[in-house]
Amino acid sequence: LLFYLADVSGHGVTSSLLSTWMAAFHGRANTPQTLLSDMNQLLVEQNSGKHITLICGRLNCTTQQVDWCSAGHYPPAILIHPQQPPEILSTSSFPLGLTPTLNIRMQTLQLHEGSRLIFCSDGALEGFSGGLSQQLDQLVEQLVEQRYAPPDNLPDDLALLCLTYTAH
Repeated sequence: LLFYLADVSGHGVTSSLLSTWMAAFHGRANTPQTLLSDMNQLLVEQNSGKHITLICGRLNCTTQQVDWCSAGHYPPAILIHPQQPPEILSTSSFPLGLTPTLNIRMQTLQLHEGSRLIFCSDGALEGFSGGLSQQLDQLVEQLVEQRYAPPDNLPDDLALLCLTYTAH
């Protein structure tokens, strides 16, 4: 299962078209790294003046292994295991569309029973106070306790993608 969570800079028609373009484009790649590299090359060639932050991954539904990478996406991925402290998983390059050459690092992890791997858009931080670090701490705390609820009036988009391993 190939998945991604993306945030196109700005608002309006151009940003919407880039989001649609990504949805049509992702079927051409069989690894997250290839998808990010190919999308970056096309964005740079198009010189649209936009950039995209993106987390992209591939889940093997048989082995529960996740391979993923990030292109400038914040907040970072959050891994929650039962009875253990949460982990902030940081791997990142520049956002897509800014430079022709990206250093995209893949990260691999194994999900275990009860594990939750959570990817969020920056809108998930909007309801918290303080700087980015404090906002991330508050978000993680609420995700661990499974009590996250977005505020009523969000000034930004909000997306949460959670991969949870539950044994049959």
